Amino acid sequence: MKNPRQTGKVEHPPQGLIAIILWGFGSLVGTYLAGRSMDQHKLAAPNGSITHDSAAIWAIPARTARPSSVSSAIRGNRHCLHDGRH
Repeated sequence: MKNPRQTGKVEHPPQGLIAIILWGFGSLVGTYLAGRSMDQHKLAAPNGSITHDSAAIWAIPARTARPSSVSSAIRGNRHCLHDGRH
């Protein structure tokens, strides 16, 4: 079997393309949803420089992360080796 670098035909793994697609798409969707959230939580009457209800905005990712946090706490450290090493 010849080394791909010697033949000049280096095949790139598809993981790189998948990562670019997901990161790009994830950034696009995340930015869109963040803008909608900001619009939904805009205060009717700004209080000085405070124009949005930041507690309500940050509650959204907190509610989203709660199930995985609880699940991790319940499962414990099962990924550790049996002899106690991590």
